Amino acid sequence: TVLDEHIQRKYRVKLIRHQSTVGLIGAKKDGGDAAKGDIVVFLDCHVAPQPGWHMPFLRLIGENYRRIVVPVITDLDVGTWKQRGGNHGQAKCYLTWDA
Repeated sequence: TVLDEHIQRKYRVKLIRHQSTVGLIGAKKDGGDAAKGDIVVFLDCHVAPQPGWHMPFLRLIGENYRRIVVPVITDLDVGTWKQRGGNHGQAKCYLTWDA
């Protein structure tokens, strides 16, 4: 209901609905397969992008188009949804090609 037709047109959003549950990875795979842009970003429900969050992503991807960019995980105040701790992050996510 939040992404009505006006919002979908304005921001060029395409909603994909499955007939049955496919799980998080299945949904992301189908979304990635349907994406038409040069860069695909998945933001999970616990992510609170801060102003300018996309600038480092674009810079790093611009340096190497085959790069996978993974953010530092920060501590969010659940009452305000703002970052705590000076944006230093508590951990990093890592990806290995052999998973």
